[in-house]
Amino acid sequence: MIQIKKIISSILLLVVVSFLKVAAQTTSPVKWTYKVQTNADKSRILVVKAIIDKGYHIFNNKPDADDMLIPTSIKLVNINKNKKSIEKEITDRYANVKAISNTLEGIGTVNYYEKEVEFTFPFDAKEYLGKNKLLITYQCCNDKMCFPPVDLELPIK
Repeated sequence: MIQIKKIISSILLLVVVSFLKVAAQTTSPVKWTYKVQTNADKSRILVVKAIIDKGYHIFNNKPDADDMLIPTSIKLVNINKNKKSIEKEITDRYANVKAISNTLEGIGTVNYYEKEVEFTFPFDAKEYLGKNKLLITYQCCNDKMCFPPVDLELPIK
């Protein structure tokens, strides 16, 4: 009877640990959304928004002088025959807020965004007929650690 209790306890512990691993992998301090806007002149703008949990940040396109940190990049890719892609460098020019510059001991100046940032990119809709996808690469950190870089792929509908 005692052995059966040990086996059941071991199985339950394994299930709980497995669940916690999956939950940890699927929760992210950064939530991404996007929308495509059509202007009066029929030109299109892709608006990509990052909502960043309190205490976390993502880097801009030039996060540090040593190139040790992972810059945020956004790419719009057409997945039809022509394989056309637009890649805009993420700079304050495309962001609705200016990146924060902070000097950290032992690292130097670091450039990042906190809370919420929205990037807007004009693009030619004629070149992007059919299926498209959004590719986002970023690294999220807090004051104590950085998560591994993330490559996120979102279908554009």
